[in-house]
Amino acid sequence: MLDGFGSEALEDWNGRHKAQPSILAIDIAFTIFMVFVVARTRTQWPKYALAANTLIVTTHLGALVGPQVTRWDFFTLYYALSFAVLAALLYGALAEAPVRPPASPKTT
Repeated sequence: MLDGFGSEALEDWNGRHKAQPSILAIDIAFTIFMVFVVARTRTQWPKYALAANTLIVTTHLGALVGPQVTRWDFFTLYYALSFAVLAALLYGALAEAPVRPPASPKTT
């Protein structure tokens, strides 16, 4: 996300959004990783993370194909979907966390 903020700060505010190949490569690699995670698990939260990340990759490809995509359009959708991925990962981390039994009181 920091790379996205940095590239946003360096772009021309009046111009159209330009594709970001390095961030696209990272998002594609994460999508491939999530495909393997979804294939190996029975829980639902990785599917939501994969779906949102697939839409992020589609957003990148739309910016490559359609030069009329403005930077506000791109970054609004990109960050909204990024937060959806983070929410799914957070839910999965909390749902899959092992539950500790309550500590028994110490008797002396």
